[in-house]
Amino acid sequence: MKTVLALTGPSGSGKSTLAARLSEVYGFDAIEGSNVISQHARLRGSPAPSTREQYEDFFRAEQHRAGMAWIAGELLRRTSNRLAYAGLRSKYDFARIHSAGGFIIALDCDPKTCLARSDPSDPKNPTTTEEYERHAQLQNSPDEYGSHLDWVIAHADRHIDTSLAIPEVNAQLDTIVGELLV
Repeated sequence: MKTVLALTGPSGSGKSTLAARLSEVYGFDAIEGSNVISQHARLRGSPAPSTREQYEDFFRAEQHRAGMAWIAGELLRRTSNRLAYAGLRSKYDFARIHSAGGFIIALDCDPKTCLARSDPSDPKNPTTTEEYERHAQLQNSPDEYGSHLDWVIAHADRHIDTSLAIPEVNAQLDTIVGELLV
């Protein structure tokens, strides 16, 4: 039986960190949404996106070309029995993952903590409160295309408060995984 976990949340909420934990502790094949987008850009002969705006623009273009739930399709085609997807932002990818029996975990983090934990060397991550707010707007498209982060978070199966200390966050994740892998 295939187990698919998709992690959603704002920049700096811990999606990559928890996906790495799922890989290291539980043997999940961890897939980063930004890496899938970069790989597709290179396949199309374009440079890999380097800013949040470029990621959003390429994501929208691929939705037009490959379908609204193209990242979920990429994920679900993988042969691994345990998949962890870090970066779920589209309600269409959400629906496709959910319909395949996937489980969505939202990472809730206050902006101050997210900014403090965000990797400043990654150009797609915000480094100021103003950039964080702009990213929030970019990740919540007013139209059918693009990201719908607030909608995805609101409809997640479970929530983890990643503002807490790392051992507490890991314990929350371990509890959820323990329930799913029974």
